[in-house]
Amino acid sequence: MFKKVLLLLIALSVCVIAQPTQSQAIQMIKSNPALLNTPQAQAEMAKRGVSKSAVLQKVNETTTATSTQSIEATNEIVDQASTETIVQTKDTKIYSNPLAYKGNTARLKEIKSNQNTISTKSLTRFSKTFFTNKNSLNSSSLPVPSYYIINKNDTISIWIYGGVNKNIEAVVDNNGNINIDTLGPIKVAGLEFFEASKILKSQLSSAFGGAKIAVNISSYSTIQVTLTGDVNGAGVYNIASLSTIKDLLIVSGGVKANGSVRDIFIKRDGKILKSIDFYELLTGKNDGVSTLLRSGDIIFVPKANKIVAIDGAINTPALFELKNGDNLDKLISYAGGLKPNASKSGIKIQGFDANEKSVVSSANLKDAKSKILNNSDRVYVYSIDAVHKKSIYLYGNVVRPGNRDVTSSLSSLLKNEIATFGLKGVFLENTLFTYAMIKSKNDDLTTIIGRFNLAEIIAGKKDIQLKTDDEIYIYLIN
Repeated sequence: MFKKVLLLLIALSVCVIAQPTQSQAIQMIKSNPALLNTPQAQAEMAKRGVSKSAVLQKVNETTTATSTQSIEATNEIVDQASTETIVQTKDTKIYSNPLAYKGNTARLKEIKSNQNTISTKSLTRFSKTFFTNKNSLNSSSLPVPSYYIINKNDTISIWIYGGVNKNIEAVVDNNGNINIDTLGPIKVAGLEFFEASKILKSQLSSAFGGAKIAVNISSYSTIQVTLTGDVNGAGVYNIASLSTIKDLLIVSGGVKANGSVRDIFIKRDGKILKSIDFYELLTGKNDGVSTLLRSGDIIFVPKANKIVAIDGAINTPALFELKNGDNLDKLISYAGGLKPNASKSGIKIQGFDANEKSVVSSANLKDAKSKILNNSDRVYVYSIDAVHKKSIYLYGNVVRPGNRDVTSSLSSLLKNEIATFGLKGVFLENTLFTYAMIKSKNDDLTTIIGRFNLAEIIAGKKDIQLKTDDEIYIYLIN
């Protein structure tokens, strides 16, 4: 039986990549019985009437080689049938043999690792976090805007100094006046703070012999406004008179999933006073969002016209609301731009056509300005794929395995690294300098394996021209 096993091992051998010791060869078969699952092994076992269990039994019983023939045969079967030829470094990392047989599971795992696939996550509205803020407006900590309209029940603080030192706290009454001794009632309600300050300073300065006057509002009144539309908390709200739409929306819990934050209406006296675009605040412009509300205002939040998702190699993945005229370039801008590893030509857009079918298209960054997006589109920005990665790879018995910049030749690559780090800084101990391998891709994506003398490459006696994705394997002396 053992003779049949040896004949089987010899028949399966095609080429010798490296010469492991007998004990290493036996140990590799023991640790990986799947070595005999290859199509060649199955065919040869059937031809010779030898079962896998019989082969494994003989291999497991063998602890030492008894002849040169058994050593050679064992070496050959390990070389041909093994799923991995081990190249082990001091840090115990194991590198795969580029010629190794791989089963379906290993092949599928390798294919998936090389694919540029979509990695999705749950996205939220760009504005959602802002509206979940639980802080409320602290009017006393804010300076009075010059355009603030004075309301009844506001408390006006007046400081008189310079010859006369006096402080007056006056509340605006129901008639819109404040009452000051010696001056009587002064009409201030309905005036902007800047205008009311001028009137008070003029009259008080005359009354107090040219003294200096400082005017402020120490306590604000309360206004009542109505919030309607696609919001989480529609209804009537009593809020500080210094409040803006952002303060109202924070108090009310923000907008619903389909509510607009870019076209919010303020209705005053039966007319639309203004349309507020909240992105002006969220993107740092702040134009218009600072409009102060008044008693009786109605704030209406309509449905968003267009909400589009963007994910992938983008700085701020989220759901963004777009206005008419906002195309792909604007969406990318709202999302903080592309990450450094993003592919300018790898932009996928998935959406729906007239509620009839789903459609998928691709876009390039240079055409983003003209690329129109539709409601519910999902945009995905791929990272730079393997075709555009300009690297070669160094594996095995080296100090720093991994990718390298593409250089013109292998000799120049190794000479530059040795000049920088020294021979001990590039190769680990017991490096096999008489034998190494290079794995390259042809233009038709087939693979070619080459062998070379590492010492001759380092000495400059021979050289190999390098291409993107070349893989260089450095071996360990057994």
